[in-house]
This record gives sequence, C-alpha cells and structure tokens, in this order.
Amino acid sequence: MKMLEGKYIVRIKVKWTDGQPHEFTLNTLSQLPVSVKQIDANLYPKFLNKVYLDAGKKLKDRWQLGHSCEFGSGWVGSHIFLYMVNNGDTKWTCEIFFEKLEGLKLAKPFKTSDRTVKVTIPPKSNAVTWAKRTGEGQVAIIWKFNHEWHKFE
Repeated sequence: MKMLEGKYIVRIKVKWTDGQPHEFTLNTLSQLPVSVKQIDANLYPKFLNKVYLDAGKKLKDRWQLGHSCEFGSGWVGSHIFLYMVNNGDTKWTCEIFFEKLEGLKLAKPFKTSDRTVKVTIPPKSNAVTWAKRTGEGQVAIIWKFNHEWHKFE
C-alpha cells in the first residue's frame, strides 16, 4: 500500500486471556523513519463510526428500499456493520428489529434495546451502526425492517 506523508491512526486490539499487558510487534516498511506512539482513544470517540462509514460506502451490493434509500451490511474483523444511505429528499427513519441475534451484541450507536436499532437519516446523508461477535461460535441473524419517511423540515 502506498501512503502519502502524514499522520495516520492505526487501531490495534489484542485479546490477552490473562488480563495482563504483553509485548507485541508492529512492523512498518518505509524509506524514511516511522514514528509510532500510543494515543488516548478518547481523543477519537467516533473512530469506529468512520471506519464503518468508509466500509459501507465501498459496498457494491445494497438493497434499494424506496425513496432513494439504500441499506447494506458487511464485516470488518469481528464486527458486522449496517450501513444506511439516504439519497432522497425526505427524512428516513429505519428501525431494525433482530428476531434472532446469536453470537453478536449490538453496539451503542442507535441501539434502543438488546435487539433493536433505530436510526434517523436526514436527506443526502448516511449513517452506520454495528454489532460485535461475542465469541468464536457461529453467528445467526434474522432481521425485520420498519421504515418511515417524513418531509424534511
């Protein structure tokens, strides 16, 4: 991968089972020196949101839901993201109820219960939420959608 000079954020998550800090190696390859430093994650509270929005924009297959609105989903690591884009002129409220949600836990963005997310997307914008795998077992999802479109004021 070629990169321009600049500052980049690399998210690294490790699963130590004993709760103790361990050493690990992060390799970089560059013609010039590379500086890596740990930062406070609180400085970037919407980091995962940006990661999944970018992944959603790259989805080739999306469901057309009417009113110029689309939905797509995909996996990044141990997370499934749910991407919604509203290309229309009305405000879109998308509620997703998970009849079956095995091996996953919904993240906080837009979560209204352990099995429901509700997102309101203004015209000409997008939104994303996600769920995290809870273990190494299989994942099973059955979802139902409820949509509302309202004149944007």
